[in-house]
Parts: sequence; C-alpha cells; structure tokens
Amino acid sequence: MHRQIVIATIGDHIENGYTIRAHCNNVRCLHNALVDLEALAARLGRDFDTMRIRPRLRCTSCGTRDCSITVSPPYPDPGCFRPKM
Repeated sequence: MHRQIVIATIGDHIENGYTIRAHCNNVRCLHNALVDLEALAARLGRDFDTMRIRPRLRCTSCGTRDCSITVSPPYPDPGCFRPKM
C-alpha cells in the first residue's frame, strides 16, 4: 500500500526530495534554473506555501517577472536502470 504525501510547503519539497525549476517566459531569453530551496527556506521559512513562490520570481538574466515553475519528484538512482549482464 502506498502512503499519500502532501507536498505543499518549501519544507515538504526539501524533506521529500522534490525540486523546483524556474523558467523565464520571455521569448528572447527563456533562461531556466533550479531554485535553491534551502536558501529560499532560510529567507521565507520552511512553512512557506510553494504556490506563492511563482509571483515572487524574477529572471536573473533579463529581469522579467513573467516566470513559471516546474515541480519535479525525486528520481531514482539512474544506476538502478542498468541492464544486468
């Protein structure tokens, strides 16, 4: 049986190995980068709701606030997919 995990805060993301990638939506830039969740938690608190992060983002390349985020679950060790010889 699987247990249900609720990922709602910065702390939840850190504790469960999730990552957040920020994407610039300016078609002349399209910069993207992983969000440093530890630094964000230090600044906003581990209980900060991750759905409130996007409006606070600013592209570090072009300065626009037109950004989006992608949340990714933890990935297994790539070595577990190697074929057995």
